[in-house]
Amino acid sequence: MKRFIIEESFVSYADIEILAENQEEALAKYHAGDFGCYDYEVSDFTDTHTLLGIREETQEVAS
Repeated sequence: MKRFIIEESFVSYADIEILAENQEEALAKYHAGDFGCYDYEVSDFTDTHTLLGIREETQEVAS
């Protein structure tokens, strides 16, 4: 059995918790990526899925 990886893009929404003294500092931290992965909560809603590509995984898969 072969394994294939399908890459897609889609629209979703997220809430990011950033600690800052004011809105400008929060936006600066957001743009710099200055927040942890646990501060990022992604919505279950997705829309507008677009197939970007498909590739075959080169490692063998046990069947």
